[in-house]
Amino acid sequence: MAEKPTVSVVQDPVKDALVIDFNDAKQPHVLQRKEDRVQAMRQAFKAVREANQPSKKPAAKNAKTRKKDRKKE
Repeated sequence: MAEKPTVSVVQDPVKDALVIDFNDAKQPHVLQRKEDRVQAMRQAFKAVREANQPSKKPAAKNAKTRKKDRKKE
């Protein structure tokens, strides 16, 4: 009977160290793009909100003294 040749699998630790999983390497870049999109939406929302707010009139500097003067009258 002829013996079948056995296949030996040699694991080279140097070659295994050089192999990078694509999804693991891709994940930080995907998260950064998502964060950039969220930040852009926040800035756009803030700009629109500020543009649509009615402007506040500045308070009178002497409002307290005027109240006191009114009470005396």
